[in-house]
Amino acid sequence: FRHLRCVFGVTRAEKPCKREIDGFNLRSQVAFDSGLVQVVSAGQIVDANHPAIGIAFDPPVSHLTRHVIAVPVPFGAIMSPDNPLAGRKTLRLYDLVDANIPLIFPDSSISTRPIIEDIMTKSSLDVQPVITSSNREFVLGLVKAGAGVSFQTPVGIRRELREGSLIFIPFMEPGIKPHQLTVLVNAQRPPSLIASLMAEATRAGVADLLKN
Repeated sequence: FRHLRCVFGVTRAEKPCKREIDGFNLRSQVAFDSGLVQVVSAGQIVDANHPAIGIAFDPPVSHLTRHVIAVPVPFGAIMSPDNPLAGRKTLRLYDLVDANIPLIFPDSSISTRPIIEDIMTKSSLDVQPVITSSNREFVLGLVKAGAGVSFQTPVGIRRELREGSLIFIPFMEPGIKPHQLTVLVNAQRPPSLIASLMAEATRAGVADLLKN
């Protein structure tokens, strides 16, 4: 089998895993955002012929890595289908505050927290969340149960969006920019077929998410 090491950039540690996908022996490793560049630039799974490929939101720019593709992904609110605002096409944070809907915030270890704080500052809103958590499954469970609204991109909740247990509504806030879901490789290595395939899979996957 061909070997590929994927490194996923996150804000907190998670366990690595190994999988076989479509003829590729995939070993995934999760790195803190701050160490993603170093892992990708030095990473290999068996030898120099089996390089690492990084996938992350908004990775830091470095001469050690090259960005193969950066796909914009909107940031917004997730809620249960029973929420009174679930039929909206877009939202602003003010809409949620005005409707007196309980808000569930990610804690400061999650990369989306600064986005929410920036929106609050620019909107002159003093928002107090009912819950703050870094536990993704806990937050998704609360949102599904109708206990409140939380915030993220649609990446990572495809199943819930397809089955209708969650609704994603993008924010339309002045100055807010979409996240860039980026595939990055070692800048010193020549372009590879697998990196191109990973880039196309990322682009197609995000497009599929956003069409629903």
